[in-house]
Amino acid sequence: MRTWEDNISDEYLLESYMGGLKEDLKHELFLKQPENIMEAMKFSHNIQAKNKAKHNSSMGAYIGSKYYFEFRKKTLPQLTRISPNEMEKTRAKG
Repeated sequence: MRTWEDNISDEYLLESYMGGLKEDLKHELFLKQPENIMEAMKFSHNIQAKNKAKHNSSMGAYIGSKYYFEFRKKTLPQLTRISPNEMEKTRAKG
């Protein structure tokens, strides 16, 4: 028994899938030149994961309707000014 899926070509499925993507994702996927819809779906998933990771590392994680920025817990040492005499002593030590 044949189904309606048997009448749809792989090329048509691939073009339809790629046609429904956002332009930036479509462009990156086009550069990968997938040969079938399964490969296109795998590539687009990987591209989206990469873009999300890049976005999260620069902007913080998205939670609900607000951005919560994640800052590193490391704190920088407090900078203090030193006198010219102290600077000379420090330089002399090497």
